[in-house]
Amino acid sequence: MRTAPFHPKSNGKLERLHQSLKGECIRPKSPVSLADVRRLVAVYESDYNTVRLYGAIGSVTPWDQLLEHAEAMFAERRRRLTATAARRAAARENPNAAAA
Repeated sequence: MRTAPFHPKSNGKLERLHQSLKGECIRPKSPVSLADVRRLVAVYESDYNTVRLYGAIGSVTPWDQLLEHAEAMFAERRRRLTATAARRAAARENPNAAAA
């Protein structure tokens, strides 16, 4: 199905992808050839999907979400937060022990 170009209401996700590619990848780097553009887009796509964290999906990468690693990551975060809270509570109860 074809949609109107540059019309986000009809194809918002693709329009947003094009906006991100232009604004974060192509324009700042000023590629000089089509091969250069393809290389830049490949690097950007890899970073976008495997390195960059997304708050909308719990501050994990889309790759981790796709491979269902997110739940294990959330469990590890909860474990670390609980351990940190316990250490801080112990330090508040006995401030002299923390200074030693």
